[in-house]
Amino acid sequence: MLVAPSGCLDAHNYAWTCCGHVGSTELIGPYLGQLYIDVPFDEADPAYRRLRDFLEKPDGSMVFDDALFCYSPLDQAIKKAHHDAPGFGENQAANFCMILMFHATDEVFTMSSRPC
Repeated sequence: MLVAPSGCLDAHNYAWTCCGHVGSTELIGPYLGQLYIDVPFDEADPAYRRLRDFLEKPDGSMVFDDALFCYSPLDQAIKKAHHDAPGFGENQAANFCMILMFHATDEVFTMSSRPC
């Protein structure tokens, strides 16, 4: 699900793209509707305030129950830059197996990933 339809973002001149979860070499997750919206995290920036006010209530809680509004500081994002290299995701996927385990005693399904 897209939190803000692309037409709304385009109409307000936000640069955006679909993105995945925070990069990890230990977890492979599906696309769940995440968006990267290119706006500076700056309370003085009108574009940031407009987006914040669309997504957050005045008390800081989310307008949409199934949404998160978060940012990644540049110094943290740079640490994951190698995840954007061509073939990174395919190489990671080739090295993992997904295992579905059934615990008959408590009837709980758990999913884990581990190196093959």
